[in-house]
Amino acid sequence: MPDLSYAWDRYREGKAAREAGDVPALHEALDALVHLPEAIRHDTRLGNACGWLLYYQAKACLQATPPDTAGVRELLLKARAFAYDRSQTPNPCSLLLRQAIKIRPQFPEFLAWVRWWNLDRLQPEDYVPYTPPGGQPLMTLAEQAWLALGKALVAGGESGARPDPAELETYVVQVGWVLDAHPDFEFLPYMRAQVYMALDQPEHALENLRPFVRAHSHQFWAWDWLGRAYYRLGETEAARACLARALSERTPAAMLVTTRERYARLAREMGHETEAKACLQQVIRTRMETWGRLPKRLEREQASDWYQATEAAASRDLQIGDWARQATTYLYDDLPEELAVVTAVSRAKGMAWYRLDRERSGNLRLHELDVPAEVYPGDALRLRVQAQAGKEEVWYRALTARPTDEPLPPDLARSFQGTLVRPEGKPYGFVDHKYFVPPALLQESDLPDGTSVQGGLIMDYDRKRKKWGWMVVRLEEA
Repeated sequence: MPDLSYAWDRYREGKAAREAGDVPALHEALDALVHLPEAIRHDTRLGNACGWLLYYQAKACLQATPPDTAGVRELLLKARAFAYDRSQTPNPCSLLLRQAIKIRPQFPEFLAWVRWWNLDRLQPEDYVPYTPPGGQPLMTLAEQAWLALGKALVAGGESGARPDPAELETYVVQVGWVLDAHPDFEFLPYMRAQVYMALDQPEHALENLRPFVRAHSHQFWAWDWLGRAYYRLGETEAARACLARALSERTPAAMLVTTRERYARLAREMGHETEAKACLQQVIRTRMETWGRLPKRLEREQASDWYQATEAAASRDLQIGDWARQATTYLYDDLPEELAVVTAVSRAKGMAWYRLDRERSGNLRLHELDVPAEVYPGDALRLRVQAQAGKEEVWYRALTARPTDEPLPPDLARSFQGTLVRPEGKPYGFVDHKYFVPPALLQESDLPDGTSVQGGLIMDYDRKRKKWGWMVVRLEEA
């Protein structure tokens, strides 16, 4: 009857075989261990020893040319036969999990394997990022594991069947706990959004996607998912804007074929068939140049009546750029809009400066936001803003901006009537010796001293005198 001593002998045989590069002998020893009675296999000292043996061989398989993922899969399946003391640091069980994550696409049993592994048993060190010498911190094993589990659940597991809603719901709850404890796991909200989409809960997907896309606004795939969420909510214009933004990011054409096809189908749905055909032609051309063949759905599309009867739009007539410029508005539409006054404009720089209140001010680029180039000081804007740390003080970046006719609060702007005062030899002026008139405005008005005037004022901070006052931004004869 085999006993623990017999098991250790088989382990030593396996270790010697691995060191000698004798893979068949290694597997023979491992098979002998796997078929031992459970009471022997569940000795944790033996389990950890076998775990290291399995890990080093799996690592060697992945370092082969080409990588032997089938060999890793076989080793991982055998790993389930043993019990482990996971308090050991480092522990082979965590390292085996890393190998499983690496081959997940080629590991059909991944979902069942992770259930056996049980992510609730991740160790504290699994939540700590590893920083290689002279490099940047790498994603923690814990975040990698929860991401991989989410992908497997959405894919439907081993059978590739429809995802199990109960398991998806459980995942959402578990990831919520993980994010509460580790809010720095930046990619988990993105994965949770995909799970919400699989659950047909696009409103929750959107809640997770918006902050993620804000942090990864130059990644086409982030915008693609945001567009999909909006589409599922029935907001086709927002969806099209986000997909257009995805197509506007600097990305190889081959990586954009799915997004471009999605955009084309949405454009057609919205009645823009000429643009839809132009985009599909580009998809077809890219696929043929890259892979030399088309999926059946595109072959059917090419043969369809609408495709044959439609003339493709010229490149200059495509609206992708126009739609892409609207995407930022949808990205931030969950943030409150605030009323601001324009304090200065530079046509040459394409910039405008604004003030929200005495504590908050900032600037915006006119061409990036929905603001007309003819905006003037004293105009009102509706803004969504984000605090930014400057060298000396905090300033506020405009995320979205639009003109408005709403009246500005009296502590920001007001109207006036009075008498113009032009001090002799000075380029500037005053109204009733109270309100400052800047030189450019005074020169533009060309009004003589003593003229009865009216116009608009904005709150302004006099840095020289270190006090608040009022500055004239609109001036005309009363």
